[in-house]
Amino acid sequence: MNGCRRDFVLSMLAAASMALVGDAPVLRAALSSDGAPPASTQSASQPIRREKRDGPVLLRVELDRDRTDLSTAVRLTMTVEAERGVKIAVSEVKGVLGDFVVKQSGDMQRTEAADGVRTAQEHVLEPVSPGTAVTGPISIEYEDARERLDGSTGASRGTITIDPIAVIVEGQLADAKGPVTLAWAGLSPIWWWIIGVTLGTLAVALAARRLARRRAGPVSVAASQVRIVPAHIWALGELDRLIAERLVARGLVQEFYFRINALLREYIERRFGMMAGEQTSEEFIRSLHDSSHFQSAHKAVLQQFVDACDPVKYARHTPGDVDVKWVADTARQVIIETADSGGNGELAHGAATATTALAQPPARRAGP
Repeated sequence: MNGCRRDFVLSMLAAASMALVGDAPVLRAALSSDGAPPASTQSASQPIRREKRDGPVLLRVELDRDRTDLSTAVRLTMTVEAERGVKIAVSEVKGVLGDFVVKQSGDMQRTEAADGVRTAQEHVLEPVSPGTAVTGPISIEYEDARERLDGSTGASRGTITIDPIAVIVEGQLADAKGPVTLAWAGLSPIWWWIIGVTLGTLAVALAARRLARRRAGPVSVAASQVRIVPAHIWALGELDRLIAERLVARGLVQEFYFRINALLREYIERRFGMMAGEQTSEEFIRSLHDSSHFQSAHKAVLQQFVDACDPVKYARHTPGDVDVKWVADTARQVIIETADSGGNGELAHGAATATTALAQPPARRAGP
Protein backbone atom coordinates (compact mmCIF):
# COMPACT_ATOMS: atom_id res chain seq x y z
CA MET A 1 0.00 0.00 0.00
CA ASN A 2 2.85 2.37 0.90
CA GLY A 3 4.56 1.47 -2.32
CA CYS A 4 1.43 2.30 -4.34
CA ARG A 5 1.03 5.61 -2.50
CA ARG A 6 4.64 6.48 -3.10
CA ASP A 7 4.37 5.63 -6.78
CA PHE A 8 1.24 7.77 -7.02
CA VAL A 9 2.97 10.75 -5.39
CA LEU A 10 5.99 10.36 -7.58
CA SER A 11 3.80 10.12 -10.65
CA MET A 12 1.99 13.30 -9.72
CA LEU A 13 5.24 15.09 -9.04
CA ALA A 14 6.69 13.81 -12.28
CA ALA A 15 3.62 15.01 -14.15
CA ALA A 16 3.96 18.43 -12.57
CA SER A 17 7.61 18.50 -13.48
CA MET A 18 6.84 17.53 -17.04
CA ALA A 19 4.33 20.34 -17.17
CA LEU A 20 6.99 22.73 -15.98
CA VAL A 21 9.45 21.30 -18.42
CA GLY A 22 6.94 21.72 -21.18
CA ASP A 23 6.66 25.38 -20.27
CA ALA A 24 10.39 25.79 -19.95
CA PRO A 25 10.92 27.21 -23.47
CA VAL A 26 8.27 29.82 -22.83
CA LEU A 27 9.82 30.64 -19.48
CA ARG A 28 13.28 30.90 -20.93
CA ALA A 29 11.95 33.10 -23.69
CA ALA A 30 10.39 35.38 -21.11
CA LEU A 31 13.56 35.59 -19.08
CA SER A 32 15.74 36.09 -22.12
CA SER A 33 14.14 39.46 -22.59
CA ASP A 34 16.09 40.86 -19.66
CA GLY A 35 19.10 38.70 -20.27
CA ALA A 36 18.90 36.69 -17.01
CA PRO A 37 19.38 33.00 -17.61
CA PRO A 38 17.28 30.50 -15.60
CA ALA A 39 18.80 29.30 -12.38
CA SER A 40 18.79 25.66 -13.52
CA THR A 41 21.22 26.46 -16.28
CA GLN A 42 23.49 28.70 -14.33
CA SER A 43 25.86 25.79 -13.57
CA ALA A 44 26.18 22.27 -14.81
CA SER A 45 25.67 19.35 -12.51
CA GLN A 46 28.83 18.20 -10.77
CA PRO A 47 29.62 14.94 -8.99
CA ILE A 48 30.11 14.99 -5.23
CA ARG A 49 32.68 13.00 -3.33
CA ARG A 50 33.10 12.66 0.41
CA GLU A 51 35.50 10.34 2.16
CA LYS A 52 36.84 9.77 5.63
CA ARG A 53 39.56 7.54 6.99
CA ASP A 54 39.92 6.08 10.41
CA GLY A 55 42.96 3.92 10.92
CA PRO A 56 42.96 0.98 8.55
CA VAL A 57 39.55 1.82 6.99
CA LEU A 58 38.49 4.36 4.38
CA LEU A 59 34.86 5.19 3.66
CA ARG A 60 33.98 7.02 0.47
CA VAL A 61 30.55 8.22 -0.68
CA GLU A 62 30.07 9.55 -4.18
CA LEU A 63 27.04 11.10 -5.86
CA ASP A 64 26.97 11.35 -9.63
CA ARG A 65 25.46 14.87 -9.44
CA ASP A 66 24.91 17.72 -7.09
CA ARG A 67 21.87 19.01 -8.98
CA THR A 68 18.96 17.12 -10.40
CA ASP A 69 15.22 17.36 -10.97
CA LEU A 70 12.23 15.37 -9.90
CA SER A 71 12.40 13.08 -12.91
CA THR A 72 16.11 12.24 -12.65
CA ALA A 73 17.48 9.84 -10.09
CA VAL A 74 20.77 10.29 -8.26
CA ARG A 75 23.29 7.47 -8.12
CA LEU A 76 25.11 7.02 -4.82
CA THR A 77 28.16 4.81 -4.59
CA MET A 78 29.54 3.75 -1.23
CA THR A 79 33.08 2.37 -1.22
CA VAL A 80 34.99 0.91 1.72
CA GLU A 81 38.67 0.17 1.61
CA ALA A 82 40.08 -1.80 4.52
CA GLU A 83 43.39 -3.36 5.18
CA ARG A 84 43.58 -7.09 5.11
CA GLY A 85 42.47 -8.70 8.33
CA VAL A 86 40.06 -5.89 9.31
CA LYS A 87 36.41 -6.83 9.61
CA ILE A 88 33.86 -4.41 8.13
CA ALA A 89 30.15 -4.11 9.00
CA VAL A 90 28.13 -2.07 6.47
CA SER A 91 24.59 -0.99 7.32
CA GLU A 92 21.97 -1.90 4.76
CA VAL A 93 20.54 1.01 2.80
CA LYS A 94 16.89 0.54 1.82
CA GLY A 95 13.55 2.28 1.90
CA VAL A 96 14.34 5.92 2.55
CA LEU A 97 17.71 7.61 2.81
CA GLY A 98 17.28 11.15 4.10
CA ASP A 99 15.05 13.04 1.67
CA PHE A 100 15.41 10.42 -1.04
CA VAL A 101 13.65 7.20 -1.78
CA VAL A 102 15.93 4.26 -2.36
CA LYS A 103 14.50 2.88 -5.56
CA GLN A 104 17.16 0.31 -6.26
CA SER A 105 20.32 -1.11 -4.61
CA GLY A 106 23.00 -3.02 -6.46
CA ASP A 107 24.97 -5.99 -5.24
CA MET A 108 27.99 -5.52 -3.03
CA GLN A 109 31.09 -5.67 -5.20
CA ARG A 110 34.17 -7.05 -3.40
CA THR A 111 37.68 -6.76 -4.76
CA GLU A 112 40.72 -8.11 -2.99
CA ALA A 113 44.14 -6.68 -3.45
CA ALA A 114 47.53 -7.42 -1.97
CA ASP A 115 47.18 -4.88 0.79
CA GLY A 116 43.51 -5.06 1.52
CA VAL A 117 39.89 -5.47 0.48
CA ARG A 118 37.72 -2.99 -1.40
CA THR A 119 33.94 -3.22 -1.39
CA ALA A 120 31.54 -1.03 -3.29
CA GLN A 121 27.75 -0.80 -3.65
CA GLU A 122 25.60 1.50 -5.76
CA HIS A 123 22.13 2.83 -4.88
CA VAL A 124 19.61 4.68 -7.05
CA LEU A 125 17.96 7.53 -5.18
CA GLU A 126 14.82 9.30 -6.30
CA PRO A 127 14.03 12.85 -5.16
CA VAL A 128 10.59 13.43 -3.81
CA SER A 129 10.16 17.18 -3.64
CA PRO A 130 11.93 20.19 -5.15
CA GLY A 131 14.39 22.18 -3.15
CA THR A 132 17.44 21.06 -1.24
CA ALA A 133 17.39 17.36 -0.49
CA VAL A 134 19.96 15.64 1.68
CA THR A 135 20.99 12.10 2.00
CA GLY A 136 21.07 10.46 5.36
CA PRO A 137 24.31 9.86 7.26
CA ILE A 138 26.17 6.81 6.06
CA SER A 139 28.18 4.82 8.58
CA ILE A 140 30.25 1.67 8.79
CA GLU A 141 31.80 -0.15 11.71
CA TYR A 142 35.03 -2.03 11.73
CA GLU A 143 37.00 -4.28 14.03
CA ASP A 144 40.78 -4.72 13.86
CA ALA A 145 42.03 -7.73 15.77
CA ARG A 146 45.46 -7.90 14.20
CA GLU A 147 48.64 -7.91 16.25
CA ARG A 148 50.06 -4.45 16.59
CA LEU A 149 53.61 -3.39 15.85
CA ASP A 150 54.43 -3.29 19.52
CA GLY A 151 53.35 -6.88 19.88
CA SER A 152 50.13 -6.12 21.72
CA THR A 153 46.90 -7.79 20.74
CA GLY A 154 43.21 -7.10 21.28
CA ALA A 155 40.37 -5.95 19.11
CA SER A 156 40.20 -2.31 18.15
CA ARG A 157 36.78 -1.11 17.06
CA GLY A 158 35.65 2.08 15.35
CA THR A 159 32.89 3.78 13.42
CA ILE A 160 33.22 6.00 10.38
CA THR A 161 30.33 8.29 9.43
CA ILE A 162 29.84 10.51 6.36
CA ASP A 163 27.53 13.40 7.12
CA PRO A 164 24.43 14.01 4.97
CA ILE A 165 25.13 15.41 1.50
CA ALA A 166 22.93 18.10 -0.03
CA VAL A 167 21.59 17.94 -3.57
CA ILE A 168 19.58 20.65 -5.38
CA VAL A 169 16.34 19.31 -6.77
CA GLU A 170 14.90 21.60 -9.40
CA GLY A 171 11.31 21.91 -10.44
CA GLN A 172 8.20 23.21 -8.64
CA LEU A 173 4.59 22.33 -8.54
CA ALA A 174 2.18 24.26 -10.64
CA ASP A 175 0.69 27.26 -8.88
CA ALA A 176 -2.63 26.63 -7.26
CA LYS A 177 -5.45 28.28 -9.11
CA GLY A 178 -8.04 30.43 -7.42
CA PRO A 179 -11.50 29.24 -6.50
CA VAL A 180 -13.80 28.45 -9.36
CA THR A 181 -17.45 29.29 -9.26
CA LEU A 182 -19.56 26.41 -10.44
CA ALA A 183 -22.32 27.26 -12.75
CA TRP A 184 -25.81 26.60 -11.26
CA ALA A 185 -28.76 26.52 -13.55
CA GLY A 186 -31.26 26.79 -10.68
CA LEU A 187 -34.03 24.45 -9.60
CA SER A 188 -36.22 22.80 -12.15
CA PRO A 189 -39.93 23.84 -12.15
CA ILE A 190 -41.01 20.56 -10.51
CA TRP A 191 -38.91 21.35 -7.44
CA TRP A 192 -40.47 24.77 -7.12
CA TRP A 193 -43.88 23.08 -7.21
CA ILE A 194 -42.84 20.64 -4.50
CA ILE A 195 -41.49 23.43 -2.26
CA GLY A 196 -44.61 25.50 -2.78
CA VAL A 197 -46.95 22.62 -1.92
CA THR A 198 -44.91 21.74 1.17
CA LEU A 199 -44.91 25.30 2.48
CA GLY A 200 -48.63 25.63 1.80
CA THR A 201 -49.35 22.41 3.68
CA LEU A 202 -47.32 23.58 6.67
CA ALA A 203 -49.14 26.92 6.71
CA VAL A 204 -52.54 25.22 6.66
CA ALA A 205 -51.49 22.81 9.42
CA LEU A 206 -50.27 25.65 11.64
CA ALA A 207 -53.46 27.64 11.07
CA ALA A 208 -55.61 24.62 11.88
CA ARG A 209 -53.64 23.94 15.05
CA ARG A 210 -53.98 27.53 16.21
CA LEU A 211 -57.72 27.48 15.50
CA ALA A 212 -58.12 24.20 17.39
CA ARG A 213 -56.32 25.64 20.42
CA ARG A 214 -58.46 28.75 20.33
CA ARG A 215 -61.61 26.66 20.27
CA ALA A 216 -60.35 24.34 22.94
CA GLY A 217 -59.79 27.20 25.38
CA PRO A 218 -63.43 27.90 26.47
CA VAL A 219 -64.25 24.20 26.40
CA SER A 220 -61.48 23.43 28.86
CA VAL A 221 -62.67 26.18 31.20
CA ALA A 222 -66.23 24.83 31.06
CA ALA A 223 -64.95 21.36 31.77
CA SER A 224 -63.07 22.62 34.84
CA GLN A 225 -66.21 24.28 36.08
CA VAL A 226 -68.16 21.08 35.65
CA ARG A 227 -65.60 19.22 37.71
CA ILE A 228 -66.27 21.44 40.75
CA VAL A 229 -67.95 19.24 43.34
CA PRO A 230 -71.22 20.74 44.65
CA ALA A 231 -71.10 21.68 48.32
CA HIS A 232 -73.77 19.22 49.40
CA ILE A 233 -72.08 16.34 47.53
CA TRP A 234 -68.84 17.08 49.28
CA ALA A 235 -70.55 17.47 52.69
CA LEU A 236 -72.57 14.24 52.45
CA GLY A 237 -69.46 12.31 51.44
CA GLU A 238 -67.47 13.72 54.35
CA LEU A 239 -70.35 12.98 56.73
CA ASP A 240 -70.48 9.34 55.60
CA ARG A 241 -66.72 9.00 56.15
CA LEU A 242 -66.97 10.60 59.59
CA ILE A 243 -69.75 8.23 60.72
CA ALA A 244 -67.83 5.26 59.27
CA GLU A 245 -64.91 6.06 61.57
CA ARG A 246 -67.15 5.14 64.60
CA LEU A 247 -65.45 7.73 66.78
CA VAL A 248 -68.26 7.61 69.40
CA ALA A 249 -68.00 3.83 69.75
CA ARG A 250 -64.24 4.25 70.20
CA GLY A 251 -64.77 6.80 72.97
CA LEU A 252 -63.79 9.82 70.88
CA VAL A 253 -67.09 11.63 71.45
CA GLN A 254 -65.62 15.07 71.79
CA GLU A 255 -63.65 14.71 68.50
CA PHE A 256 -66.82 13.54 66.75
CA TYR A 257 -68.71 16.65 67.86
CA PHE A 258 -65.86 18.95 66.90
CA ARG A 259 -65.64 17.45 63.44
CA ILE A 260 -69.35 17.26 62.69
CA ASN A 261 -69.80 20.86 63.81
CA ALA A 262 -66.87 21.99 61.63
CA LEU A 263 -68.19 19.92 58.72
CA LEU A 264 -71.59 21.58 58.75
CA ARG A 265 -70.08 25.07 59.01
CA GLU A 266 -67.73 24.40 56.07
CA TYR A 267 -70.71 23.24 54.05
CA ILE A 268 -72.44 26.56 54.78
CA GLU A 269 -69.29 28.39 53.68
CA ARG A 270 -69.12 26.50 50.40
CA ARG A 271 -72.85 26.70 49.77
CA PHE A 272 -73.62 30.30 50.77
CA GLY A 273 -70.24 32.01 51.07
CA MET A 274 -70.63 32.73 54.78
CA MET A 275 -67.53 32.71 57.01
CA ALA A 276 -69.14 30.18 59.32
CA GLY A 277 -65.96 28.23 60.02
CA GLU A 278 -64.16 31.22 61.53
CA GLN A 279 -67.05 32.48 63.67
CA THR A 280 -67.73 31.80 67.30
CA SER A 281 -71.01 30.14 68.18
CA GLU A 282 -72.64 33.46 69.01
CA GLU A 283 -71.38 35.08 65.79
CA PHE A 284 -72.58 32.11 63.78
CA ILE A 285 -76.10 32.18 65.31
CA ARG A 286 -76.31 35.93 64.77
CA SER A 287 -75.26 35.66 61.15
CA LEU A 288 -77.87 32.90 60.65
CA HIS A 289 -80.69 35.16 61.85
CA ASP A 290 -79.44 37.95 59.59
CA SER A 291 -79.05 35.68 56.56
CA SER A 292 -81.67 35.45 53.83
CA HIS A 293 -80.40 32.06 52.69
CA PHE A 294 -82.16 30.06 55.34
CA GLN A 295 -85.78 29.51 56.18
CA SER A 296 -86.90 30.07 59.75
CA ALA A 297 -87.09 26.37 60.41
CA HIS A 298 -83.47 25.92 59.29
CA LYS A 299 -82.30 28.83 61.44
CA ALA A 300 -84.01 27.30 64.45
CA VAL A 301 -82.66 23.83 63.94
CA LEU A 302 -79.13 25.13 63.30
CA GLN A 303 -79.25 27.00 66.61
CA GLN A 304 -80.38 23.78 68.32
CA PHE A 305 -77.50 21.99 66.57
CA VAL A 306 -74.97 24.49 67.96
CA ASP A 307 -76.53 24.25 71.42
CA ALA A 308 -76.19 20.47 71.29
CA CYS A 309 -72.52 20.54 70.18
CA ASP A 310 -71.06 23.25 72.41
CA PRO A 311 -71.56 21.45 75.78
CA VAL A 312 -69.79 18.39 74.41
CA LYS A 313 -67.01 20.39 72.77
CA TYR A 314 -66.25 22.75 75.63
CA ALA A 315 -67.89 21.31 78.79
CA ARG A 316 -67.11 17.63 78.10
CA HIS A 317 -70.82 16.81 78.35
CA THR A 318 -71.41 13.17 77.63
CA PRO A 319 -74.22 12.75 75.10
CA GLY A 320 -76.40 9.71 74.85
CA ASP A 321 -76.85 7.59 71.79
CA VAL A 322 -80.04 9.45 70.96
CA ASP A 323 -78.21 12.75 71.16
CA VAL A 324 -75.44 11.53 68.85
CA LYS A 325 -77.97 10.18 66.37
CA TRP A 326 -79.88 13.47 66.41
CA VAL A 327 -76.75 15.49 65.70
CA ALA A 328 -75.77 13.26 62.77
CA ASP A 329 -79.29 13.12 61.33
CA THR A 330 -79.79 16.87 61.71
CA ALA A 331 -76.53 17.66 59.94
CA ARG A 332 -77.49 15.37 57.05
CA GLN A 333 -81.00 16.74 56.80
CA VAL A 334 -79.87 20.41 56.81
CA ILE A 335 -77.39 19.63 54.07
CA ILE A 336 -79.99 17.92 51.94
CA GLU A 337 -82.71 20.53 52.40
CA THR A 338 -80.41 23.50 51.70
CA ALA A 339 -78.60 21.90 48.76
CA ASP A 340 -78.28 23.82 45.52
CA SER A 341 -81.22 22.70 43.36
CA GLY A 342 -79.21 23.49 40.21
CA GLY A 343 -76.24 21.50 41.35
CA ASN A 344 -78.02 18.22 42.01
CA GLY A 345 -81.48 17.49 40.66
CA GLU A 346 -82.01 14.50 42.90
CA LEU A 347 -82.00 16.65 46.01
CA ALA A 348 -83.98 19.57 44.61
CA HIS A 349 -87.37 17.78 44.82
CA GLY A 350 -87.49 17.32 48.57
CA ALA A 351 -85.67 20.46 49.71
CA ALA A 352 -88.76 22.69 50.00
CA THR A 353 -90.96 20.35 52.09
CA ALA A 354 -88.52 18.44 54.24
CA THR A 355 -88.14 21.30 56.68
CA THR A 356 -91.38 20.29 58.34
CA ALA A 357 -89.90 16.89 59.15
CA LEU A 358 -86.89 18.23 61.10
CA ALA A 359 -86.90 16.44 64.40
CA GLN A 360 -86.60 18.25 67.69
CA PRO A 361 -83.45 17.63 69.73
CA PRO A 362 -83.74 15.20 72.62
CA ALA A 363 -84.20 16.66 76.07
CA ARG A 364 -80.90 17.71 77.62
CA ARG A 365 -79.80 15.44 80.42
CA ALA A 366 -78.05 16.58 83.46
CA GLY A 367 -74.32 17.04 83.04
CA PRO A 368 -71.76 14.57 84.32
